[in-house]
Amino acid sequence: MVEGRSTSQLFSMLAAKRVEGVVDQEAIADAYLQKQQTSKFEKARLPLAEKHYYLIFSHQFAEKNPQITESIWDLVAANRDRIYRTRMPGYYGYLDARK
Repeated sequence: MVEGRSTSQLFSMLAAKRVEGVVDQEAIADAYLQKQQTSKFEKARLPLAEKHYYLIFSHQFAEKNPQITESIWDLVAANRDRIYRTRMPGYYGYLDARK
């Protein structure tokens, strides 16, 4: 296992056949590959791991507003992946500059 300093370094190592695969956060790797406009890598169909994130409300708010709480969670779930796909490429130059 080799740890890289950036996603671009990891994919450069993969292209040079210095490593056999790259593990990265899906949104970051997808944004990098989209920005590079390359199709020479194959993405695994199943994720190596998944991590769930939560939007938390106080007990008092959730008890008083159960429909609002549920609606917000539903909206976050419905839009999260689309937002990642459209917004992450704009941040990629920033992420790459932080090496």
